[in-house]
Amino acid sequence: MSLLDNAPFAAGDPQARELLAALLTAYDQGAEVRAFVLAAGMRAAEFAWTAPMAEVWPQVLRRAADQGRLRHLVGLIAEDPNSAAYGIIARLAATPPIATSAAPAPAPLSYQPGDVRRLVMDALDDDELGALCLDHFPSVYDQFAQGMSKSQKTLRLIEYCARRDRLPDLVRRVGEVNPVRHREFTDRLENRDER
Repeated sequence: MSLLDNAPFAAGDPQARELLAALLTAYDQGAEVRAFVLAAGMRAAEFAWTAPMAEVWPQVLRRAADQGRLRHLVGLIAEDPNSAAYGIIARLAATPPIATSAAPAPAPLSYQPGDVRRLVMDALDDDELGALCLDHFPSVYDQFAQGMSKSQKTLRLIEYCARRDRLPDLVRRVGEVNPVRHREFTDRLENRDER
């Protein structure tokens, strides 16, 4: 049985220890871990984000396993270029899921283009927007022209991400730049989705 399909999380398993070590090395900032948690459809409020990541990551893995979201979480992490140096993440993400009769995990937060546009406009200044696009969305950055407003650049970025189902990735990247605005945004979405 795959580590990703077990509940509770098998913390003593050699693969589990290797996974935890890789996650602690690759992702040691609360904002980036929180973005993965939200993208996997978990509630950020369940974790103490001011605690060291050495305490947060084990809680995240246990909670993800308990909620049947560990495979999804590790899959999202495997898609991130920063995880490429850690073979355990790719190996686990590539293992086929175990067929179960359990109910599917609830869908992750859904991001509407208008909501994400407002997040980008509120959370990033023009220079931060340019740097984010240069680093993570270079084909959008290449479309920026001299004299374009921040609003025009933001619209190009939102259109690009919406067409490619990359709005969750964009939200996570904004969270890396401005964790405070990101937290406010995701808290609003969580509260809206609960109604």
